Amino acid sequence: MLVDGLLAFETLDRVRVQLLQTLSILLVNVRKPTFRYVLQTGAYNRLLRGKPYLPDGDAEALYMNIQKRLAMNVDEQAAELLLMTVGHGEDEAPTVQLPLMTEAIGFLFNEENLARTGARVVCLSGWAAAMSEE
Repeated sequence: MLVDGLLAFETLDRVRVQLLQTLSILLVNVRKPTFRYVLQTGAYNRLLRGKPYLPDGDAEALYMNIQKRLAMNVDEQAAELLLMTVGHGEDEAPTVQLPLMTEAIGFLFNEENLARTGARVVCLSGWAAAMSEE
């Protein structure tokens, strides 16, 4: 329901910010088994792929904080749940994407300092996870 509210065009800006704050707080207090269960619903991938409207710098910072919390909670099993297979067409093979990383890259040079910092944490977390596999 929170994700639907964030992706809805009609959602008021102040409500949108409150929804982002709520998601951010939920991710701070989540435990590993609950985190994996929440990821299984696909709600976070829907949010990341939906590219919600972010009315101001505060909303951008909150959005990146959500992504940062996701990245910091990811373990091997949770990482599988964040991957998405995207089909391009009949002639092309489907590709696997990580919407968390794709969205973070878009915020690396954002004007909002907290959004930039969050994006860097997400990217560094992904890099650290890749390095630990070697």
